[in-house]
Amino acid sequence: MNFSSSRLEALKQGLSVLPILWIFVSADPLAGQDIVSQTAKTFELALGQQLIEFTTESSSLPGDSIQVISLHRNEDTSFPIVRTLLKTHPGQFIRISTSGGRRLSLKSGGSKSFTMDPNRMFSPAGIERDLRNFSFFSPEIAAEVQAFSKAYLNQVELRAGKTVIAVHNNTNGGYSIESYLEGGSEELAGRLVHIEEGEDLDNFVLVTDLDHFEALKAAGFNTVLQDNENAPDDGSLSVYCGRNGIKYLNVEAEFGDAAEQEQMLRAAFELATAKQAYRLPEMDGRSHSVTAPRIKVAPEGRQITSGAISLDDSPGNRSEMQSEIRNKRETTPIPVTERR
Repeated sequence: MNFSSSRLEALKQGLSVLPILWIFVSADPLAGQDIVSQTAKTFELALGQQLIEFTTESSSLPGDSIQVISLHRNEDTSFPIVRTLLKTHPGQFIRISTSGGRRLSLKSGGSKSFTMDPNRMFSPAGIERDLRNFSFFSPEIAAEVQAFSKAYLNQVELRAGKTVIAVHNNTNGGYSIESYLEGGSEELAGRLVHIEEGEDLDNFVLVTDLDHFEALKAAGFNTVLQDNENAPDDGSLSVYCGRNGIKYLNVEAEFGDAAEQEQMLRAAFELATAKQAYRLPEMDGRSHSVTAPRIKVAPEGRQITSGAISLDDSPGNRSEMQSEIRNKRETTPIPVTERR
């Protein structure tokens, strides 16, 4: 997207947000699709020589507002689901609308090309690690990213007491709930891990709140409780929220698995709008352990619960269980509880 130099200069001089009002007329093909209200707003933030565009779609319903956040433009399986849920829940959907994938390709103020992951920009340590490992690091570029991150946080007004639902997608065989088990790439970030029998390991919810973990576990979802105090500072939004008293639920699903991401999002929305902790309704087709879950003590006092599943079950057996559960879900509507 090309922007005039005057608009970029306006941002750099302190007008960090330039709102635009859309009435179903936009170059963004996602902007006018199933939007709750009749308008959507965009704002732009300066980063290097570019303006990064974001879109905010809002529910017209009153009440405590959920903030649904998408930081990776290409991870869009959930987008139609979020819009549908915002018809029955108060909240906002805030997403990057500048074209691109997981990483943004940019030029610094000094014309040096670099890339950055928007979900690694929420701490100086995370910014430096991301730039050094996957792009090019300089103090000047890091400062530009940090200023961009601060402007973003100010714009979306993230603060203690808010509830954030993040939406992400992954690929089969890569990042999954098993990444949080001992020996996994994220093992230091998880305090409790629950793996539900028969569930696809790519589909799970990561939370910062123990009540949310217990409710999702009881409802039969793969769930991770982040170790908010000891999780490595990777600059992610989950770590930022965990350390700043912001309730956070990351609904993670394999690309294209809209049916499962919808069930997880429905549960996340119900938890986010509840006035107090409560047990989610049993989700159709989900198996529930009748015996106490096995508990394995992990390094540094963390625990891993795994219901009745054997982690060495063959992929074939897991696939058969997943197909059986999916078939049951497709024949029965998902109940949605009344908000409290």
